Amino acid sequence: MKKKLAWLVLTMKITFALSAPAVLFMYPQESLTGLSGRSLCVFKNLTGRPCPGCGMTRAFVSIAHGDISTAWSYNKASFAAFPLACWLWLVFCYKTFKDARQMTLNRKTTIADQKGSEAK
Repeated sequence: MKKKLAWLVLTMKITFALSAPAVLFMYPQESLTGLSGRSLCVFKNLTGRPCPGCGMTRAFVSIAHGDISTAWSYNKASFAAFPLACWLWLVFCYKTFKDARQMTLNRKTTIADQKGSEAK
């Protein structure tokens, strides 16, 4: 049962690792500019002032689409945060696929051991 759960978690990690950049790139940039109503930012709703992270999502999507000037207008800190987020994503992918490889090798070793013990 533990092995099945480990494979399920690994599958979810791989799905996230592969889909996160695709969603960021495919998200329509125009839909972010026409937001109406209250902000989702709790800090801004409580204080009336934007927090340091306000506009970061819109800036990330703009950077992914290559619209640098728009990203700069949304949040200037995104130019430091975006490369960091990309690096963290690459580390996450590396560790996830390394775990997948190790689990596959362990599974093959276990199957080979079982076949060897059955032959005796």
